[in-house]
Amino acid sequence: MKELSAGVLISWQIAAIETGIAKYQFIEKEQIIIGICSLKKFLMSRRFKLNLSDNDIRELKSEIESIEAFLSKFKLTPTSLRREIRKKYGQGTFEHTEKIIHRSEDCKKYFKRAELLANKSNVAGCLHLFAAILENPENVIKEILRERDIKPNEMQEKALTFARISQNNNEIDSYVI
Repeated sequence: MKELSAGVLISWQIAAIETGIAKYQFIEKEQIIIGICSLKKFLMSRRFKLNLSDNDIRELKSEIESIEAFLSKFKLTPTSLRREIRKKYGQGTFEHTEKIIHRSEDCKKYFKRAELLANKSNVAGCLHLFAAILENPENVIKEILRERDIKPNEMQEKALTFARISQNNNEIDSYVI
């Protein structure tokens, strides 16, 4: 089993909060992408930084830069994608009685797939998880991509390319794709 990046772990926590607020029973891929797209917002909130080491913060900043650079290739920003998913996903009716919100079985499969996509790397990052979701985007995500004339397989390829670049040398800005 591969280690999950700080970005993936934080995205997962954000996704749990999103799921509870939206009143859905389980964390789904849409909330995971919202979590990934919320990382910069999370990092800017000083109260959360207290729980992260300096190394975690450095890695998280690098991962955020990679996500932003990746999304910009499709004329997207984390904020615009996050808001669009929330709007289209809407509200559920499930009332949580516990503080723990679990991932759906489907969502768990995306995490396992992300580990496989990480290939030779010891760490599965947000872009690996994003790429795993893009293999079968369905529903809200598929609709958003279709409306923007974005092919999921092309977006997945770019996500994996940016993940490799980020892990190899953390120099997204100097690499032209």
